[in-house]
Amino acid sequence: MIDEGLREMNFGALEGQRIADVSEERAAIEGRWDQGELSLCWPGEGGESPSGVAARGVRALLELLDAEAEPSNVAVVAHGRCNKYCLAALLCAPSAPLHPAATALLR
Repeated sequence: MIDEGLREMNFGALEGQRIADVSEERAAIEGRWDQGELSLCWPGEGGESPSGVAARGVRALLELLDAEAEPSNVAVVAHGRCNKYCLAALLCAPSAPLHPAATALLR
């Protein structure tokens, strides 16, 4: 089963660019995340924020668990940022999409 809620973060206009070519813009955005602006999205169409990725990922995980009638083991495979943001949200602030204290986990 493939769940779109567990897909990798969309980097908007930076999607597909070489890291070396966007390093300044990336550092500026990630610096603002470090300051707690976790709803700040990558620029361009479809660009996502850490809190947005965490919200959709946690929602997908909860829907997956709710779909199981009996307790069972579930294996989830996703990209690194999606995994980190979901774990940070679940471990640091289960009632919120993402907590600023989780920024250390976001890198």
